[in-house]
Amino acid sequence: MTGPLLDLEPARTPRMLHADVRAGILAATWLPGQLVEGGPHACSAEAFHQAGELLALVHVPREQTNSYDPSALNKAVDFLGRATDLAPAEQLRAVGRVIAGHESAPRLLVATHGDFQPRNWIEHGDWSSGQGLISIIDWGRAGYRPWVTDLVRLEHGCFQPRPDEPAHDAAQLRAAFYAGYGRDPAEEPESWRLDNLLQALGTIVWAHEVGDPAFEDEGRRMLARVVEWFA
Repeated sequence: MTGPLLDLEPARTPRMLHADVRAGILAATWLPGQLVEGGPHACSAEAFHQAGELLALVHVPREQTNSYDPSALNKAVDFLGRATDLAPAEQLRAVGRVIAGHESAPRLLVATHGDFQPRNWIEHGDWSSGQGLISIIDWGRAGYRPWVTDLVRLEHGCFQPRPDEPAHDAAQLRAAFYAGYGRDPAEEPESWRLDNLLQALGTIVWAHEVGDPAFEDEGRRMLARVVEWFA
């Protein structure tokens, strides 16, 4: 999955040197720089444009499948039941109607990162002279999924307005990212809707079960947006 980024000069992701599954140890090359999240280029349109370009390289198609939607729907129904009393009842009912009305379709699976956010992007190089670069780390959730799955967290995070951060121009960052990526998730509305509601419900349930109230609240905000956007 990392091959397209390793082929760049310089490589834009760490190269695995050694792995021992039994010992739970992995050794990889070191990347210079710092996290984009919380760094000086956290609101940089250029950083987001590069991130979009890199994600487009990562999303190498693998196969088309008829099983993704039914599996995602089963998970969504399970999460919906477990989310009872964790979110407003009217929102859960609205999402339930969306789930019931979803018509499964074949989906193209591609290589996905699984947690594509600025906390997993490294910035390095001389940005003042236009030589700044973005690299990608943390492939722990990588897998083969529809391409839109890598975009849900960005839409609910970096691409949302932040009134308390004047430098954060969400619309500009979104436009820059998709200009680099080359596609917009609105091109596949059914798949986009399904993965938004699945990740919103999954966030609420998972965060509640592991005792992470802040992340649980984020899941509820995601759910509110999903209802606003799709219900």
